[in-house]
Amino acid sequence: MTVRRLLLPMKNSSDSLSAGDSRATIRLLGEVCAHPGDNVARKRYLMNGICRLIDADSWGWGLAAQMDPSKPSIHISLLHGGFTEETYAAYTQAYNHPGMSAVHALFARELAEKRGHLTRLRQQMDPDDSYKKTGAYPFWQSADIDGVIMSLRPLDSTTFSIIGIYRRLSAGLFTPRENRIAHILLSEVPVLHTEGWPDDRGVTLISLSTRERTVLDLLVQGYSRNKIATSLRISLHTVNDYVKAIFKNFNVHSQAALIVRFQRGDGGDV
Repeated sequence: MTVRRLLLPMKNSSDSLSAGDSRATIRLLGEVCAHPGDNVARKRYLMNGICRLIDADSWGWGLAAQMDPSKPSIHISLLHGGFTEETYAAYTQAYNHPGMSAVHALFARELAEKRGHLTRLRQQMDPDDSYKKTGAYPFWQSADIDGVIMSLRPLDSTTFSIIGIYRRLSAGLFTPRENRIAHILLSEVPVLHTEGWPDDRGVTLISLSTRERTVLDLLVQGYSRNKIATSLRISLHTVNDYVKAIFKNFNVHSQAALIVRFQRGDGGDV
């Protein structure tokens, strides 16, 4: 990990960092480097630190298996913080909603053109607030999310490490300066992006339906089948059908094995 970007001139005054910002950013990077925990523990430490620095309320870190402006966006959140069970269930339904694909198109085109690590504010990705006109908007409201910073880093030609940082509806939007801080920190920890994923880096997510991906997300977070049924307002029988399809897709026979698959890789070898 390095801090080279702290030495570059800022793009404009609205995203310039103060001396205090730079010191806090360098300090957090050093603490993450020295953290004795594994990949997951260091990710959590970094994200909780970023939230403190930019006054964010919640975050999610996962895999994007498809960010193509001409196709539905496909991703799953594997780690998160700052949510309740209820707001997290709403959050998974919000970002998995088919209506979000068109909202993500502008960002997806920029990713395709630049093929680098990009971090953008919601107002940059969706300047017209078009997401409020989609069926996903009620779920974003239920998740108590308004301000958004989205950061994606390419892992290969099709998959990305994806991080979302969020503020409550009452807290207001993030600023360019706060986006800059998040980008510096997230772009300076490449090992946290490249390690700790399934061997296929989530490519098999593409074969799942939108609802199956939502159920998968909650299973990986440890939700029981009854809790999933209640959260998604569907029957337990329907949840069981989704779980059966998910287990078959990933060639596992239990929720515990599924969690290991997404935390340690296909073989679960540590």
